[in-house]
Amino acid sequence: MPAATYLLCDYLMTKKAFVSELAQAMGVRIVSNNIRDLVQAICDNVRSKKGAVLLLDDVGKLPQAVYPIIQLIYDSCGEQNVGLVLAGMPLLAETLKKGTRKQRLGFPELSRRIVNKEYLMQPPTKAEITQIAAMYGISDTGAVAFLIEHCKEYQALRDLILGALSIANGKTIT
Repeated sequence: MPAATYLLCDYLMTKKAFVSELAQAMGVRIVSNNIRDLVQAICDNVRSKKGAVLLLDDVGKLPQAVYPIIQLIYDSCGEQNVGLVLAGMPLLAETLKKGTRKQRLGFPELSRRIVNKEYLMQPPTKAEITQIAAMYGISDTGAVAFLIEHCKEYQALRDLILGALSIANGKTIT
């Protein structure tokens, strides 16, 4: 497993789809479609690595039934073994608050483990945009300047970079 595993979540993800896609993103060999077995395989993988980080994007779009699975994975892996980043729009914070207030399964526990519940991500800095562009092979100063000018959020940065790479058709943008 790489040090960081990224998973883009969506509203169609069931519990099984979530753990299957997370396992796949981590490079875990899937030998069973049983949710418990998949969670165990994910946690075994995390515990065998140092400095693992799970980056879950658009978590606010997940059905509420998936949140206890996230909490279970975090607890089962051991918080000393894994960093967990939950990213999403303000709906994520509202979902966590509401689930905790209503004492829904897994919500109070997951909410207690989140340090910055109210953190609103700042726009990417020029240095971050430049570094991310370089990671994707974009070094042209005009292209980087365009990204800096037009990317006030990470989603826009991602969309512009992926669009540029698609147009470049595998060629380096220099």
